[in-house]
Amino acid sequence: MQNIICEPLTVRSILTTLPDDMQAVLHGQAFKTDTVGCSGAHIFLFDHDLVLKVEQKTEVSDTEIEMIRWLNGKLPVPEIKGFHTDGRYNYLLMTRINGRMACDEPYMMDGRIMARRLAQGLKRFWQVPLDGCPRVMDLEHQLSRALWRIEQQKIRIRPETLQANGFASLKAQYDYLYDHRPEETLVLSHGDYCLVNIFLENDEITGFIDFGRCGVAGQWRDITMCMGSLRYNLKLSSREKSFDVLKQLFFDELGFEADEQTMRYYRLLDQLL
Repeated sequence: MQNIICEPLTVRSILTTLPDDMQAVLHGQAFKTDTVGCSGAHIFLFDHDLVLKVEQKTEVSDTEIEMIRWLNGKLPVPEIKGFHTDGRYNYLLMTRINGRMACDEPYMMDGRIMARRLAQGLKRFWQVPLDGCPRVMDLEHQLSRALWRIEQQKIRIRPETLQANGFASLKAQYDYLYDHRPEETLVLSHGDYCLVNIFLENDEITGFIDFGRCGVAGQWRDITMCMGSLRYNLKLSSREKSFDVLKQLFFDELGFEADEQTMRYYRLLDQLL
């Protein structure tokens, strides 16, 4: 464990950047850095089950603050203990979710319980009433963002990947997605429903994290993300052969069949986001 006073963030130390009330909570506490995940945020795990998340101020990081506040009392999410922005970075202090990530080794060794819990977690999101949800991430929103990213040249996809998908350009991929939009059953969508963002303890879900892409969206958005994360983590642990069995358990728990065409659509869309 380290001390926060010694940990730099760019030029300034984190401690001196925080407002007085957040400094008072964290001063002198030991912490460790969490390097799991791909969000690009700096995550610091403190004593007393506190987490400090530091990331660039963007629409995604602003959404996370807004959605955690809205989800409080609706789902097991972190409790915000402090928030500060300096216009460049957002500093979010929150409680830690108990348990272990769904991709931790005990759950990967025998994925049957984990696969069912992943489906049950999705159904908990779908049961949340949408009234008052501050963010909408439906296909209209996502396609608009995808087009903007293409026009601003913010997407890097290798030509061979485009060709493998059957497209000559990013714009051609966008045009296909625009013209072949599936019908949406709108639900509360996590937006990044990956195994690293779902926590389990005693084989039960204890909570969820990372809500920067959360909002009202189509049901298959999270399903597709979840299946991609499951396959990826099984491959990392050399258990990819069990994917088909776990996928079937997942859909059995959801109560409907896998729609491969719709999942392919969301995979292609995710490449542009």
